[in-house]
Amino acid sequence: MDSVIRDKILAQPAVILDDQDVMRALIEANDRALGSNIVDLRGVAMKRLEDQLDRLEDTHRSVIAAAYENLTGTNQRGPIKFIARCWNYWHPPISMNS
Repeated sequence: MDSVIRDKILAQPAVILDDQDVMRALIEANDRALGSNIVDLRGVAMKRLEDQLDRLEDTHRSVIAAAYENLTGTNQRGPIKFIARCWNYWHPPISMNS
């Protein structure tokens, strides 16, 4: 390994750890190096955790979108009620009794 790259990795290991693609490649390389007779469950566990995280992120997006739609729907009711009150004030209903 090039000493410049190695020094950069050692100076900022979080850069590598935060990159999912790089971490996946490192784990897959480690699994290949172990051979076909040895199964490392860390890679399997990481894949399952990634899948769970993806599902959780999808759920989170759906919940946020639903909350936003609910909030915007609620905020629109106020102006509509105000307009209806103004309309009724300026255009009162005609009474048939008078």
